[in-house]
Amino acid sequence: MKKGSALVWIFGGGVALASVGFGVVACSSNPSLVDNTVPGPDSSTNKDTSNNTNPDTSVDPDAGPGPDGSIGCANPPKLFPPSMKGMYCPFSFSGDAGSAYCKVGTQKCCLSPSADAGPSTCTANATACPMNDAVWACSAPEECNGGVCCLTAGPTEADPNCAGYMKTKGFNNTRCTTAQACMGTIDAGKFVDNQYVVCTKQADCAMGTCTAIKTTGTSIGICM
Repeated sequence: MKKGSALVWIFGGGVALASVGFGVVACSSNPSLVDNTVPGPDSSTNKDTSNNTNPDTSVDPDAGPGPDGSIGCANPPKLFPPSMKGMYCPFSFSGDAGSAYCKVGTQKCCLSPSADAGPSTCTANATACPMNDAVWACSAPEECNGGVCCLTAGPTEADPNCAGYMKTKGFNNTRCTTAQACMGTIDAGKFVDNQYVVCTKQADCAMGTCTAIKTTGTSIGICM
């Protein structure tokens, strides 16, 4: 959220108006709300161009109705448990190579800002991501060696294009930190970002409900 404003967000060095969907699904005993499969390209290819200018608009043909019974959400958010393959790197799909999985503890995912810039890549933690890429350092607490995974992004809001779900307004990064450091807001220069503890199940949340959302076009769970 811009200081003094709440309408404009910057991702990857570009100005974007939040207009297309991210969604939200709360943790539930309903198994349909938790996806135990490894996230693949379909979990991130329905991209929100308010945060990522990659024009890939492919959708999940098997998507069902939203929690309110509505239809029209091509790829609703789900909770993904950690993968034995490593940390899933959103928007990294590259032909026969498939999607990239970064080595937990030694690599981070550098999120590509657009299709023209190429796919996202796994990069050593000690190496800076390319200019305009965003840092996706974790997607579950298990990837943070006893700490928490913290999502830094704009406020959540209802998604007008995906009834029954919500989205984050903008995206900055995910990082491993302490629970105390992932509270409230953080000053990011021109912007003040909200901080959210990342979860994959309700037990990960000391407060709030573990809820699947879309941020930068891919699913992640946060305690809300």
